[in-house]
Amino acid sequence: SASCQQGVTPRASVQAAFNNLKQSAIGLDTCSSVHLFGDESLVTNVRASDRTLLVGGIRDGDIAVNQVGESTWGTVWFSREAAANVLSFAKLRNDGASISYVDSSDGFVVRFNNKKFYFTQKK
Repeated sequence: SASCQQGVTPRASVQAAFNNLKQSAIGLDTCSSVHLFGDESLVTNVRASDRTLLVGGIRDGDIAVNQVGESTWGTVWFSREAAANVLSFAKLRNDGASISYVDSSDGFVVRFNNKKFYFTQKK
């Protein structure tokens, strides 16, 4: 996962499998190490971070992300340059989410903060 230290710009492994999603859609990504949102309607309290995160794979080229905001999923990185809203599978697990694969619907059920969310394959 990406770790941030003063004066160090980590590289997050965010994959660009989200090109055709609606702006407000949220993708569950097993390759991402951080949550990154590009839709401001999904976050509140957007503010400058004391760190900068260099993110590759979320659009053509890398983007430097230096803002965070609050979401249903806790604090997330935020950049209007992000081509998608990405939740990190690993970070969710590390933050205490229960994630189950449901074969019959070919999707995931995420239980987080006493809420249940469904993620299915975009067809």
